Amino acid sequence: MSAPRADGAPSSFCNENRDLTPHCRDKSGPAAAPGASAPHPQSGGERIGPHRIGPTPIQQRDQMGEDQMGRDFAARAQQASFQSGRRALVLGSLFTLAGCSALKPPKSTQVSAKITADLSINPAPDGTATPVIIRLYTLKTDNAFQQADFSSLFNADAATLGQDMLGKREFLMAPGKVEGYKDDVPLDTAFLGVVVGFRNIDFADWRAIAPIQENALNAATVNITALAVSIPLVKVYYHNWF
Repeated sequence: MSAPRADGAPSSFCNENRDLTPHCRDKSGPAAAPGASAPHPQSGGERIGPHRIGPTPIQQRDQMGEDQMGRDFAARAQQASFQSGRRALVLGSLFTLAGCSALKPPKSTQVSAKITADLSINPAPDGTATPVIIRLYTLKTDNAFQQADFSSLFNADAATLGQDMLGKREFLMAPGKVEGYKDDVPLDTAFLGVVVGFRNIDFADWRAIAPIQENALNAATVNITALAVSIPLVKVYYHNWF
């Protein structure tokens, strides 16, 4: 006869009726069937005997479908992100160009002149200083201006200079007078020419010329003395566009 257990039940009885009698069960639960293996805690499946039961073909098909759907979704998301970034880049470039066009002033060339007549200009036969006419020409080239004689320039400047003449200003300068001049000129202006109508033209230096820089303010100094005109200085101030 089997020895009794601590709870009073015979050992043989409990061995035969472990799953039927509550007080014969171990704390670990029902006894495992002979030849059966406990489920592996990390396998995620069941084991019958020494072998593990794998996923069925339907489960494999479902898993493959889910994986493919995940890959398709990731690809579409990546493509959408790329297209969105490209559109943002294009729009940003357009806005930048539009902003620059709105802020950037148009190119322009300006000419200013400070004309100074000294107290001895254009002397009369008795030596008295008299007023004199001065003309300022904006020129495309200096060829016709440099080659022309005084009479041709003073009496028929448009015909003499032709397309080289882009503009003209005229002033009457009294002895000791200072005159200011400033104007926007065409972008193809290359020279500032000056002609003074002295009384004694055969003994006068009546013509002067200076180069002009495009897209800048050209500040010239024009001096008239007794029988000469000169442009001793042209300061150039370039426009600093953004």
